Amino acid sequence: MFNNTLFSKISEKLKEKELSINSICKAIETDVKVHRLYLSGYLKALVDMGYLDEKRIPPSKIYKLKPQKKNEGIYEVVGKQIKKMGKDEGEMSGIAVAALQRIFKRAIFREEIKKCGLDNSRIRAKEVKDGEELKELRKLLNRMNVIIPEKDACYTNEKHKEEVAEVLLRIVEESFSIKRVRVRTKQIKLDEMGRLKVSKDGEVGR
Repeated sequence: MFNNTLFSKISEKLKEKELSINSICKAIETDVKVHRLYLSGYLKALVDMGYLDEKRIPPSKIYKLKPQKKNEGIYEVVGKQIKKMGKDEGEMSGIAVAALQRIFKRAIFREEIKKCGLDNSRIRAKEVKDGEELKELRKLLNRMNVIIPEKDACYTNEKHKEEVAEVLLRIVEESFSIKRVRVRTKQIKLDEMGRLKVSKDGEVGR
C-alpha cells in the first residue's frame, strides 16, 4: 500500500495548501498516474497512519499534512518523565542518575544528565573515582555517538528506587497506552470480573 513516490508527490502539494481528493488528483497527474479510487484508499491509509489530517467540508473531504513528532531518545524520555514529578533540580538530577543506571547497568556521566534536559551542575549522587575503566567507557560511548567530554564526572545512585520505578512505569504507559485498560476501581474481587464492562475507548469499569 505504501508508495514512496506517490507519498512524496502528495506531501509536496499539501505543503503548499490543504486540498480535496479531486484537487490532489489534478495536482499530481502530470507526475504520477493514479486512479481516483486507489488515491481515495491511499489517502485514508495515510490518515490512519498519522501522516495526514482529514476534515469534511461537504461534499468533499479536505486533507492536510500532519506535523510529525520528532522521535525522542531515551535521555529525552527519561528527562521528560522526571520533570513531571515536580522535584527540585538537584533531586531530579539524582533520580536521573538512578534511572539511567537502572536502564544501562553502569555508572552515568554528567553529560548524560544534560542530555536529559536537566541541570547537571549540582547532581545529588555519589561521584565515581576516575580511572582506566571510566576512560574506556568514555571511548566506548563516543564510538556509539554519545559524546562524553574528557574528564567528565561520573556518578552512581542506589537511592530513589520508588521514583525510578515510577519513571519506568510512566514510560511504558505512554509507549503502549496501558492507562486506558486500567480498572477504574481501586480493587475488585475475582467473582466480580465477569460483570465488568468495557467502553469504546478501552476503559474498564463496572
